[in-house]
Amino acid sequence: MITSNRRSGLQTLIPTGFQLQEFRQWACSDLLSNTQRMILAEFLVAKAVGSADGVRTEWGAVDVVPPCDIRVEVKSSAYVKAWNQDKQSNIKFKIAPTRSWAAQAIKSDAVAARSADVWSLHCQQPVRKAVELWPGEF
Repeated sequence: MITSNRRSGLQTLIPTGFQLQEFRQWACSDLLSNTQRMILAEFLVAKAVGSADGVRTEWGAVDVVPPCDIRVEVKSSAYVKAWNQDKQSNIKFKIAPTRSWAAQAIKSDAVAARSADVWSLHCQQPVRKAVELWPGEF
């Protein structure tokens, strides 16, 4: 598997001359989007358990593996989404057995199972209006 090094954001994207940080600001600033909210939730859990020093694994069987080797699956949801809504979303999580992706083998596991030892299901935005996230921006 190809591994990535942690980057400061000051690196220049060759041959554009743009800094990596500019890309991050453009691509990752919308924390209402499902994808970025999930990555933020994984980061918060990784920080809490002391495993945020490296680089996030995109296709890992679990989301966070702290130094004690407990496998943590992080679930995130929110009442407020990035798109227009007629009503707030219902918060629900699924933890049914699944066929995990085995990155080293480049295939899914043959048998559905729960790949995590614990699930972090509490990572939801506590706000019910977008204006509560960043007052003055909406």
